[in-house]
Amino acid sequence: MMLLPVGRAGPVQVLGDAPSMVDALASVQAQIADSGASAGTAAGVAIVSEGGLDRAMGVEVRRRLAAGEVVLILAQPESAATHYPVPFDLQTVEAGRDPPVFRFTTDCGALPSFPRRDVVMDEDSTIQARSVAVRVGDTALPDTPVVIACQPLPGPVTGTVVGSHQVGPGRLVFCQFQLCSGAANGDAAARAVLADLIAWASRPRRALVVEESRLADGRRVARYSHIPTVAR
Repeated sequence: MMLLPVGRAGPVQVLGDAPSMVDALASVQAQIADSGASAGTAAGVAIVSEGGLDRAMGVEVRRRLAAGEVVLILAQPESAATHYPVPFDLQTVEAGRDPPVFRFTTDCGALPSFPRRDVVMDEDSTIQARSVAVRVGDTALPDTPVVIACQPLPGPVTGTVVGSHQVGPGRLVFCQFQLCSGAANGDAAARAVLADLIAWASRPRRALVVEESRLADGRRVARYSHIPTVAR
């Protein structure tokens, strides 16, 4: 993991009663705003704390996504999978196994603390993902996977550790790395990743634009670019 200095994470809203989140957010200089504020204000991204997703919280998450907000859901146990706003399956990955669980990053670059398109061997890391998302919506991967885990034979598992998925007009960002305790206790990796997540979730989405044309010999050419959107 490539650690960068942790800067101010910006304003956030903590959904539910999550006192354990306060110290973690303070460690990345995040400002906790009124959770009743609406999207598009200075209140910032809404966060569901680790282990805080239950039935009632799931209803609140769906309401916010339907209103076009961004919701960041931190690490949850497998039992919470039914409360996500889209079909969501979590599956355990084994720690300390041989061969080990490989984690690798995509080219997304959403988390500057991680290198792009690289394998991350973190069996001795201070942050761990005990389970990963093996289904998000109708597919195995979210529309924007950032960190993916692969557990080889025996008992193969491939799933997403960190990703983002469009849910109606809103955006769901999720992370299965366990960060809060480490961040609150001064762990550099936990703080860096938590700050990255908040910054990523707070940025305007970038829409993919495709321009199609044909060459003189008839071959189709597609040019892809991203443009910022007005809303998150």
